[in-house]
Amino acid sequence: MLWGSIIMIYPVVVSGMYDHIHQVLENINIKFITVTQEDLYPLRKEQAVYINCPNSFLPDVGHYLRKFVENGGQLITIDWALVNVLQIAFPEKVRASGGSESSSSQRSFASSEISRASMV
Repeated sequence: MLWGSIIMIYPVVVSGMYDHIHQVLENINIKFITVTQEDLYPLRKEQAVYINCPNSFLPDVGHYLRKFVENGGQLITIDWALVNVLQIAFPEKVRASGGSESSSSQRSFASSEISRASMV
């Protein structure tokens, strides 16, 4: 009797300029898929997306990530991606203040319901 099939869903790592989340995942033996931001489509809501520090980020990809999160997907970035990624995806939640990107943007995003929900 066939009960169903097992689908393996791997986290997605978006390559970037400086960070190396793939090394962390390799060290803890988690299989993952590495893509560029242009090759990010399609995602399943069961996936987690890790974004290494991007030099720039395409607005269309930011909007796609917003829909991904709104539909239950998990997005993990580092502090330098707050402006380059999250400000594009969630402009009403993250704005550059002209100071340190990591501290000013982080405070703004940490107070939002989106981040509270993902920190549970």
